[in-house]
Amino acid sequence: QAVQVPGLGTFAMLQEQLCRHQEDSLLRRPSFQPGTAQGGLQGMAWHSEGNPGDSHPKALNTSWLSRATSLPQKVVEGCLQETLLLFGLQLQAGHEVAFTFKDLGVLCRSRDLLCLRFYPSCVARLEPKATMGALLRT
Repeated sequence: QAVQVPGLGTFAMLQEQLCRHQEDSLLRRPSFQPGTAQGGLQGMAWHSEGNPGDSHPKALNTSWLSRATSLPQKVVEGCLQETLLLFGLQLQAGHEVAFTFKDLGVLCRSRDLLCLRFYPSCVARLEPKATMGALLRT
């Protein structure tokens, strides 16, 4: 299931075939597609990885985050908005910033390129049959 974070972009899973002649060589891997109309991300380029396969992503569940963190939902939503605003302002100012997602990866800017580098441990958890070569491709 793809998840859209308002003000940031969409996290999804892509399926790709590693070997054209082997049907069992499908590999699922994480993907991030920045939002195109988001304030801090305007004018940024990113590696396009194709269609994430889910044309109807679900919005980030702030209610679940509220329960998981024992914080009121308004506090969770406010923290999310403020964090994304700060990240966007840093991007607009031209700073090469990194935004770390615990257990997922690092969203970073290098020059005018925005990319999310997923941790190998994240890819391995999502796709246990992934080979080292597949992990390196992600």
